[in-house]
Amino acid sequence: MIEVNYLQFSDFGCEIINWSVKVQYILDPLIISSQTELLEYIETDCVPQINYSVYTTIIGSRTFGTGTYLTSMKVEENNTEIVLTIYLRTDESAWAPTLNYHAMIEKSAHP
Repeated sequence: MIEVNYLQFSDFGCEIINWSVKVQYILDPLIISSQTELLEYIETDCVPQINYSVYTTIIGSRTFGTGTYLTSMKVEENNTEIVLTIYLRTDESAWAPTLNYHAMIEKSAHP
């Protein structure tokens, strides 16, 4: 596997963005191929202007029972698959978050 660079919504005109995966799609990672598809799956206060002829978007969401937060991500690829690894940290808080994650990957960087 080779690590590849990825971009975030903030790289596409949304410096501060509040977004979430719509409830019916939580737990399922999604591959997004168009702006229309993106708007079908997320709720947002800023629509990132992504050129889908250049990028593919991966989004997802997970709900946790106790204090968990996202610390970093890594995207890797080979000739057959893309792997998005999410690194989490837990603590003693009773807060039960829903964590949203996303990455835009250049199409030339994967099959």
